[in-house]
Amino acid sequence: MKRNGIAGLIFLIVVALILGAKAVQLGWFTPKPPLVLKGQPALLFFNNDRGCECALFVYRQADAQLSVWPEENHGGIPIIPINLERRPDLA
Repeated sequence: MKRNGIAGLIFLIVVALILGAKAVQLGWFTPKPPLVLKGQPALLFFNNDRGCECALFVYRQADAQLSVWPEENHGGIPIIPINLERRPDLA
């Protein structure tokens, strides 16, 4: 009986360590700077690092298109890329 309790405790400790390492890796505890637009219009480009291949294809193509879009064609509107993996608070 004691063996099962110790094994369960070890399992819970291992799971907690894995979750803690993942939380640090994903930046859960890193303060996120607020998105300050100062009442001005902006184009928010939401992107992602993970997903199905078809969605990632669309994200990459849109990112490539925005990166070569001349700034004079923006009409003074800034383009702000937002990675949803890194900024889930803005989703």
